[in-house]
Amino acid sequence: MSTNYKAGFVGVVGLPNRGKSSLVNQIVGEKVGIVSDKPQTTRKSVVGIYSSDEMQCLFIDAPGFIKADKGLNKFLQEEAKSVSQSADVLMLLLTTESDTIANSERALEEVKSKNKPWFVVINKMDTNQPHRVLILEELIKKYDVPYFKHSTVDKSYDASTNILNHLQGLLPASQQALYDPESFTTSLTRDWVSEIIREKCFELLHEELPFNLAVQVKKFEESTPKNCVRIFSDIVVSKKNHCPMIIGKKGQKIKEIGMMARKEIEDLLGEKVYLELFTKVKPSWVSDKRFLKEMGYVVDSRQQ
Repeated sequence: MSTNYKAGFVGVVGLPNRGKSSLVNQIVGEKVGIVSDKPQTTRKSVVGIYSSDEMQCLFIDAPGFIKADKGLNKFLQEEAKSVSQSADVLMLLLTTESDTIANSERALEEVKSKNKPWFVVINKMDTNQPHRVLILEELIKKYDVPYFKHSTVDKSYDASTNILNHLQGLLPASQQALYDPESFTTSLTRDWVSEIIREKCFELLHEELPFNLAVQVKKFEESTPKNCVRIFSDIVVSKKNHCPMIIGKKGQKIKEIGMMARKEIEDLLGEKVYLELFTKVKPSWVSDKRFLKEMGYVVDSRQQ
């Protein structure tokens, strides 16, 4: 291990749908957060781990900045706030997609106010319009903060190496790695399984469903006679008329969700998996404190 070894937490922050999870997945080299073109897909902060001989970066992929005072939205706001407070370094992702300069400026002010080492990534350069990028660059320069232009799609804009090199100069010195260098995430297997199922729902269901949809793993059996991990999970919705949309004609939609999820779970576990999905209606679950706590969507205010 290098005598100049560095280790610490990097808060990946920004407005919703800025490609935070995609960037963390790319840098870590493994899938640690679900990816969707729909906003607010990240609900809990996920830690992705990048390790080298010189440093260990613990990327906290946070929910996007939003304003809310109750229910699930309140939890998401508190998660983003918690990440900003606990990280050693903040990495703000901006894009010009459907944005106004005012939105970007608010995000810049939010991160600057934390008084921590920070920098900006102009993400999704493959979709950004050149004249808008110039306007955004001029705005960032007013804050006298380093920035990188990046795309997870267009390799000519892959700034991963430059971002990591920059982070090495910002992270605190450490005697050793904070987590096992062989690990790529701190997420529990059960949580990760539920996120995989939720991602497949996002990919295959209609626009109005995702935010009112949750996945709860009810049973996870690892030791079975047939050497097969057995998983039973509920897809929870807030309205009864959403169930037929999930199930599909003759059960084809939920079967497709299950097949896609099972394959990825098998890749994750390196074992054969039996996955059974059920639909469950829980009206107004996004404001049900007891259920939100069951799902882990609670921030302990004593830790703030």
